[in-house]
Amino acid sequence: PGLRFDYQYAWTEGVRGEIKYQRFFERDPRDPEKESGSLSADEIESSKLHPQRFKFQFNHNQQLDGRSRLIASAMVYSDSQFQKEYELIENPDPNTAQNFSVNINRQFSKGSVTLSATQTRVFSELALLNRKIDLTQIQYLPALSFQFSDTFWRSGKTTLTRSVSGSIVRYYRVKGYNGEGISVTPRLNFQFPIFQHFNVSINVGKQISSFEVRDPDLPGSDDEYGFQILDGKAEINTTVSRIFAIESGIFSRFKHMIKPRLQYDYVEDVRQTSTSGVPFGGVVSTRRLATFRLENVLLAKRRFFERSVKLTSLSLDRMRKNNIDPVITRKLELILGQEFGSEKLLVEQLGRLFGETISTQQKNTILTYAEKGVIPLLNNQVRGQTREGKSWTLASLNFVQHYDVLKKDPYFQPIGPAVKGSETKSGKPLLPLRTNLTFTPETAFSFNLFNRYHHQKRRIVEYSLGVSVGVNAHNKASVNFRNNEFAYQTPFGNDVAAANTFGFSNNFEASDELSFGFSGTVNLDADSYTFRRRLSSSAFTVDYRPDCWNIRLALTEKVGNTTTSSGREQEYIDRTLYAYINLGGIAIPEQILPNLE
Repeated sequence: PGLRFDYQYAWTEGVRGEIKYQRFFERDPRDPEKESGSLSADEIESSKLHPQRFKFQFNHNQQLDGRSRLIASAMVYSDSQFQKEYELIENPDPNTAQNFSVNINRQFSKGSVTLSATQTRVFSELALLNRKIDLTQIQYLPALSFQFSDTFWRSGKTTLTRSVSGSIVRYYRVKGYNGEGISVTPRLNFQFPIFQHFNVSINVGKQISSFEVRDPDLPGSDDEYGFQILDGKAEINTTVSRIFAIESGIFSRFKHMIKPRLQYDYVEDVRQTSTSGVPFGGVVSTRRLATFRLENVLLAKRRFFERSVKLTSLSLDRMRKNNIDPVITRKLELILGQEFGSEKLLVEQLGRLFGETISTQQKNTILTYAEKGVIPLLNNQVRGQTREGKSWTLASLNFVQHYDVLKKDPYFQPIGPAVKGSETKSGKPLLPLRTNLTFTPETAFSFNLFNRYHHQKRRIVEYSLGVSVGVNAHNKASVNFRNNEFAYQTPFGNDVAAANTFGFSNNFEASDELSFGFSGTVNLDADSYTFRRRLSSSAFTVDYRPDCWNIRLALTEKVGNTTTSSGREQEYIDRTLYAYINLGGIAIPEQILPNLE
């Protein structure tokens, strides 16, 4: 059993935050033979075989003035196995024990400056009964980061923008090397048209870093080093479009846009560590990636039919009975019986009739007394009673083809960090073709299709399909299917796991105050799936919203495996019951925390 306490606050304008505490109570003692790690089982006292299991979180966001903001956060885990057992993170990285950070951000007209301090402590190993801390963990105390940009030259469609970003950081460790580092990245962005119909963008930057490090416990260990990394992005694109006008039907106009893009991404290959091998340095991998993108976008404008309106004798009689100003009713007799194709046309006529002497509130009051007609069936009469809505993206079809120049040489070895990307083997620079189709005929319905075609394997190796439909936030349903044959890493370092799953969700209202929902994920891969139960995760929710309250009950299930005392792996189902009560029914936005690394 366990409990969770969530408290969100917004005491005054510009101040908000949250406190979360989660606690589990375990009945059975832990096994010191298997969960002591590098410690001997004899070192573990019997009183420690029932450890406290908890997680604490705190986030605070406060606006100091019109340009400054304070953000503070804290997170504490009771032990090294909490993330693995209760958050289902198989290999937590980092395996956090405590994390504290304070940030003050100051905004300027052309940039911002952030002063921050971060202290992170991680467990030395994944062992519940060993709570020793890794003393070599790097701390940032303090760190000053900044970014500024400015467009200093413009001529027609040609612009030249300069920017600079960087940080000044003091690195600290309890055991090992300490030091200071400065990193500055100046950048130029040049955009200009070419050949009348093409646009060119060139972005060039250089990361300049310098470090001074030392080990207080090692005399003569002072070291200085630095590196400079040149990077650049170039793109040439154009847009071809055509508008199609529709005389009848629910759509009035379509606009089809085709935008081909040719891009090249370059990152210089530079050694980013010192001869002493200290753990401070860069992790920027070299990259030489050519990309062709073909974007197809179909925009649509919908035709809305409106009922005609007019002021009748009955309308004026009701206005007189409700004590509407007699001056207004006498003037309205001038347009008595006239039929207007829409409310907008009537409002325009009221403006011409009264001039500036009538307010918006009075116009809206008159509209409530106007009688509405029916929509005529003849097309030549309908035109006067229609209006055109705003454009939205009805459908899009995008193709992305990457060409990794570095994979052209099967024997290439970088002198800096390892090259990212594992979609193809060395010597095969043509990466899989990505296709993404989106279709949204209504705000309540969407259809998404994605696939990757592997040129060397000559087949589609990954595809996903998603369909969602909904009337509002409490009446919606969705299904999704995803199949990926093998795990891979993109050229930008994003890891994608192998999967063969089917997911579903459905929320529906029983009344204005009560709604139900359920969702789940089914694993469809019988060969690699080790559990007897295919439904790997599921959830059932009940929402009750009386007045301004929001009460939610949720039952979740997740399938996992554990090792018994005899050393055998055993399947289990983790069931959790949540009771969520929101006093006031107001959801506070999530905290926005800066990325210090």
